[in-house]
Amino acid sequence: TRVNKDGLIETVGSDVPRLDWLNSNCPSLLLEPQRTNDFIYSEEFNQSVWVKSNSTITTNEIASPDGKSTADLLISTASGGGIFKYGAWDTTQKTISIFVKKNSSNTAEIFNASSGTNRVVFDLDNGTITTQGGSMTGQIEDFGSGWFRISATHTTTSGQTFGLKPETNESLFIWGAQSESAANSTSYIKTSSTSVTRQKDVCGDAGNAD
Repeated sequence: TRVNKDGLIETVGSDVPRLDWLNSNCPSLLLEPQRTNDFIYSEEFNQSVWVKSNSTITTNEIASPDGKSTADLLISTASGGGIFKYGAWDTTQKTISIFVKKNSSNTAEIFNASSGTNRVVFDLDNGTITTQGGSMTGQIEDFGSGWFRISATHTTTSGQTFGLKPETNESLFIWGAQSESAANSTSYIKTSSTSVTRQKDVCGDAGNAD
């Protein structure tokens, strides 16, 4: 995928240069390494792989960053309520990202549900990080129209649980979850029932690999 001139995420075919317009009036050529999105059903949070604890999901509530009405509403119904993915953090360094948009919750939190000190809290009013706890680090990117892509990088000693939550009894719009075995996130890779790998970009006749 890339961000097109209209600010929307779109899929580009093989052998088509990915000219990316994210937060710019002039596109840049995306040249990224091979990556796999290990999260299945990356846009379908009603699926059973996404565990809803003290929370509810309403599907296809508003327009997502690709312009389609596929973003879901996550509502926390009690303390700690959110969505969870078992075994998402493991002995490999992982970066997990997801697109979020404020509804009634002013913040979103990514955390290791198996170890509560490892967490990152994101301010959705100002597009900033307010808390980085334990060994987890975060990043936030503005995708326009109130959408932010938030990410957290973390390594644990065993398979532990990823969690995302709004403030208690509040709500967020969510879309496009991704898990990569790396120290940073790359462009969004959509999945359904299986993980998906994007091959590395190669630009011929452009000098050396750097």
